[in-house]
Amino acid sequence: MCRLLLVVDDSEQKLLPLVSARRQNKRGQLFGLSKGERLHGFGVAWLTGRAAGAVVTTRPPSDDLNVRRVLGATSSRLALAFIRSCACDRCPATTYCPASDANAQPFVRGGASGLVVAHVGILHHHRELLRDGGEAGRRAAAVADCGDAGNSDAAFLYRLVASYYDDFGGDLERAVRATLDLVSATGPPSSLNLVATDKTGRVVACRRRSPGDGQAPPPLMRAVVARVASANRSGLGAHLAAAKKRRLAALRAGASADDLVASLEAFAAALARADGGEQAALVERDRVACASGLTREAAAATGDAVATGANGAATDRRALAESQARLYDARYSSSSAAEGQDRAGVEEVHTTVARETEAIASAIADVGDGTTVHLLDFGSGNGRCFAASRAAARARGKALAVTAYDVSSGALGAFRRALVDDHGFAADGGGALGDVVAGADRVRFVQGSATAPPEALRSLGSFDVALSGWGTTSAIPDLRPGEGRQLQFLAELCRRAPRLLNVVSSENNFLGPQARFREIRRRRAAAVGEDAARLDAELRLATSEGSFYYEVNNEEYFYSAVSPRVEERRLRAAGFRDVDVRACNVASFRDLLASPRLARLERAVLKLVDGNQHLRLQLLLTRLAEKAARRRLQRVAPLFDPDRTLVDQCARYLCSYASR
Repeated sequence: MCRLLLVVDDSEQKLLPLVSARRQNKRGQLFGLSKGERLHGFGVAWLTGRAAGAVVTTRPPSDDLNVRRVLGATSSRLALAFIRSCACDRCPATTYCPASDANAQPFVRGGASGLVVAHVGILHHHRELLRDGGEAGRRAAAVADCGDAGNSDAAFLYRLVASYYDDFGGDLERAVRATLDLVSATGPPSSLNLVATDKTGRVVACRRRSPGDGQAPPPLMRAVVARVASANRSGLGAHLAAAKKRRLAALRAGASADDLVASLEAFAAALARADGGEQAALVERDRVACASGLTREAAAATGDAVATGANGAATDRRALAESQARLYDARYSSSSAAEGQDRAGVEEVHTTVARETEAIASAIADVGDGTTVHLLDFGSGNGRCFAASRAAARARGKALAVTAYDVSSGALGAFRRALVDDHGFAADGGGALGDVVAGADRVRFVQGSATAPPEALRSLGSFDVALSGWGTTSAIPDLRPGEGRQLQFLAELCRRAPRLLNVVSSENNFLGPQARFREIRRRRAAAVGEDAARLDAELRLATSEGSFYYEVNNEEYFYSAVSPRVEERRLRAAGFRDVDVRACNVASFRDLLASPRLARLERAVLKLVDGNQHLRLQLLLTRLAEKAARRRLQRVAPLFDPDRTLVDQCARYLCSYASR
């Protein structure tokens, strides 16, 4: 019986525990031997940096001192363990290929490739392929750096993969496909299940039954291991079991095994994240999708809950986006809900910082004739930009008509209450979100959907100025990876108004979460199967470059960051002609509004940042450090890269003003 275990971890782990790895959902060791079972080969291969290594044995691994010493001194993020054993007398493992250290898997290739290959199954006619003088035999004989592999069918397949790997310039997936196509073209039916990886950390795994006996390849359903049980929540196991039965029925009816496997992984991941009400909706949508035989592509095209996810995996991204709006509803429901605990201060900050106030005044000053400034406050939140907007309109002798648009009803409700309680507005419409007026000024409230397309803004009409304040654009996720939904909304805002003020998070904000999700995306690019599903569940909506989640009060919020260069480029791509990207702030909004002294220092720093004066800013910061330390600094290292702008290096948020 052949068994293998692929381990991919965030950090390097000692490999010795692999010897005593447990069977999943069963008692006993994964690599232990049952009564009467004989071992024909055991090995562990690993990747460390750009090097690959392996240790193999034909003795029980727990009894092999060499194996235990090597694995006890070795750590890696990626390892592949393999065992071949049998309890019968005439198994191909004993009669077809002799047990030896040279035939023990996994096979590891020396040199720069770091190639690792393991095979489960049997290739019945590999000796005929070696002798007939065809391409397979020539390739296996001529490939370099594979001389320590034995004479088994698995060693033969390993040599073919290595040969194609060289020809295809290190394209591992293409090499595996070419190998399987070559050996399946002739000969008796064979079971060809391969796992391969290389120095890049990418893993390619496949299950194939070569044609000839009318049998279909074994389905991949058994390869799906959902992590629902770890959530320890009642009912999830029953939902998952029913989902498996639905897919087995669909498989017998001719549905694609790959589609069904991907959809089951996505369903399990979404189920583990959902609350009770969402679970029922997910189960019903999953039942309908299976009954109708929808593929992933068809489900995505019809806007169903199943949409194409990272690297082709399906995931319920729409439900994730909608859940974010509900989190903001809860946060805005009470003004003291998270007081003092949220460093971003989304509920506590009720006004603008100096740079925002100046930018709003400049945008409104550019509005031409007319007695009223029509402003679209896109992602208005609790109305923190309203006072600055109203003051700027009054300074121009104009009234202000605001359309407050937000996906959170809690935020819009907080905005409306503040206008009535603090700004002298009165209701001019029924309902909790009816219009309010104060003299010639008017505010209307429009609740959007977190999954609405950009075209939904067209019903709002046209405006003089569009304001996307304090990270509103940064909080827009892609519902399908790579669709560029933020750019699409910027393009629609360009159509709604000739001027846009956009405040977005820079890459200097939330550095820890950015680094964490950047690493998860890197590992996801090389992951397959259960590992891919696990990483998809960690990524959720953060599949695009610069996207991440940050935590507030045990809840995680989607966000994204851009560089000044990317911000300018996408605003021009959206249709704006003149674009000015500046630093909005260096310190946090909350700290700036709490400390007048810090606010004065911030203004001095922003002047130097605007002028890109690297040395003067370093001198200012050095003097401040000396004052705080009460001593002169003897040596000061350069703080800033002279080849990058200070906006790029210092800004926590970017304040962009664009016009068409």
